[in-house]
Amino acid sequence: MIFGKIFHLSKEGSKAIVQAGIWLALFNLAALLPVILLAMASEKMITLYYADSEAKISLLPYALALAVILAVMFVNRKKIIGWLKNIRNS
Repeated sequence: MIFGKIFHLSKEGSKAIVQAGIWLALFNLAALLPVILLAMASEKMITLYYADSEAKISLLPYALALAVILAVMFVNRKKIIGWLKNIRNS
């Protein structure tokens, strides 16, 4: 792999770096999901505010989606931590 040539790593070391990069990217995407939901809700609120509309904005779908995302992350945290420990030890 290219990391092995540049940083003089073994195959296992370059494999660990690639896996760490993939896990970091996945973590960053998961951390952005609540922010995306907040942006969607605030965009709808701002649009209705400037349209002088009296329509009500239901935050329930956004709150439910956020709760589901956080529940999935909480339930899988031990599994993810176990995978990270296995990657680090191998």
